[in-house]
Amino acid sequence: METEPRESVYAPKPNHGGYLSVEQIKNHNKDVGHEFFSRGAYLFFNSVVYDDLIGGEFFITSEQDGYLDLPKMFTIRQARADGTIVTVGEFQAYKTKAQALKAAKKLVLQ
Repeated sequence: METEPRESVYAPKPNHGGYLSVEQIKNHNKDVGHEFFSRGAYLFFNSVVYDDLIGGEFFITSEQDGYLDLPKMFTIRQARADGTIVTVGEFQAYKTKAQALKAAKKLVLQ
């Protein structure tokens, strides 16, 4: 049995350009029952979520594989209006945060 999507006060308002902050994205994701920003996920991947919001929907994370002791790499994420978070492009596609931000800004211009 499929459940109805939960309403959230944190959802982006239509025709207002998307989310206003990464904090709003975090709150919306949690409010609709998702766990992208859960403590367990953060700890497992040694994740950092950066506060830069690009185009009202894109943000950057960095992750490190603790088992292999590899360097942190950066990923572009997209927050959708329903509260879900998706990876844009490849997971850990960028060596620096600056590269990921530059690529995310290009996405907004497309």
